[in-house]
Amino acid sequence: MASETFGVPVLKVCGIQTPTEAALAIRCGAHSLGFVGSSSAGAKALAEEDIIMMAPMVPVGTSTFLLVSAVEVEAIIEPWTRSGARIVQLCDAVPVPVLRELRRRVPEGGLAQVIRASGPEVIPYARAASRVVDWLLVDAGEELPHWDPARTSRDEAWKLCRRIRDEAFSPVLLAGGLHAGNVAEAIRVVRPYGVEVGAEMRTCGKLDEAKLRAVLAAMKSALLQEN
Repeated sequence: MASETFGVPVLKVCGIQTPTEAALAIRCGAHSLGFVGSSSAGAKALAEEDIIMMAPMVPVGTSTFLLVSAVEVEAIIEPWTRSGARIVQLCDAVPVPVLRELRRRVPEGGLAQVIRASGPEVIPYARAASRVVDWLLVDAGEELPHWDPARTSRDEAWKLCRRIRDEAFSPVLLAGGLHAGNVAEAIRVVRPYGVEVGAEMRTCGKLDEAKLRAVLAAMKSALLQEN
């Protein structure tokens, strides 16, 4: 099962759009960058040629994730191989037998499965997937059916994420509406290996350096308060 996290969690910035944004995120302290593949829904999806151009430019010390929405082996492997990204992030719930086949074809460290923290019924799948993949990205965002930002559902979502984290056999990255105002509490509750931020780091559609630096400062404050 997952071990305790004593250091500041790593930061993954998702939805990178341009080389300038990639450089900004790295300069602010991002450990990983996420590129949304064309198979994924959402406004931040990139043309494949843009990802192929950007991913190899990222320094070796920074991980690159390609987000893929597919559940069949070749539909996952082919765009990931072309992209040059180091990690393939599976946005759909890929069946465990398919994960095992992917495991045979993706180098160690290169396989991440998204878990939508919609209820305790996801825990058995998360546990099984974590025995195969290198990372779980646990999303506590608006996918929750009881989501209501004016109530305590966020706390309940984080408690579920902590259960997933405690039962996982691979490191957990926490995602879902994280920003400087809530990331410290999320870290204290969930104790993830890392956190992912995305749309909340943008102002007028552009990646905002002040917001990135604020979220990193809040992440460090969580460790100081813990100690």
